[in-house]
Amino acid sequence: RLEQATGEEYGELVLQGKGEFLLENFWNLQLQRAKGAPYVSVAVVVTDFNHHLVVGPGIERIEDLRSKRLTVRGHHPSDMTALLWLKDHGLEGQVEVSMATDGQVGRWGGWKKILRGESDAALITNLYVDDARAAGLRAFPVDRYGYFGNGVFTTRLDVVEDRREEVEKLVRAIFETARLFREDPDTVLGIMA
Repeated sequence: RLEQATGEEYGELVLQGKGEFLLENFWNLQLQRAKGAPYVSVAVVVTDFNHHLVVGPGIERIEDLRSKRLTVRGHHPSDMTALLWLKDHGLEGQVEVSMATDGQVGRWGGWKKILRGESDAALITNLYVDDARAAGLRAFPVDRYGYFGNGVFTTRLDVVEDRREEVEKLVRAIFETARLFREDPDTVLGIMA
């Protein structure tokens, strides 16, 4: 049975035994895990920084961000990962970075600051790039950049210990679903419809 938690209590529901698995950003659970909460993650859906660089005129490649204004989502872990991405591409301190919260620009709407002349580029998830393109902006995926945090299947240690075979079947099903989606997305989308 799937149930969507209504707020920040999602991790607590798993700890209280009111749910067995959580599909959430691992970043939100790190502090609790560090304090001893018995979380264990068994699979992750997103292992790469799945972002696109949305750009205005004059930017053709990542290196063109030097001395430009870049908007990133003002929400963990997006902001932290974006800064690491810039550093690893030799652009730390060479790009004027501004944060835009969803409340300011809409969910993943940092690209709107380009249209308003407030930014030259924005890093946004691939799931929201179509709106930016429809507004006339160009977007291209960033190079593969390892990342752990989105869509992590997490449970309690005792669930894994007590029901190992079932957990292994779940993990196999997750991988099979990912494979099917990659190889035959039309079938998956038909199932989801």
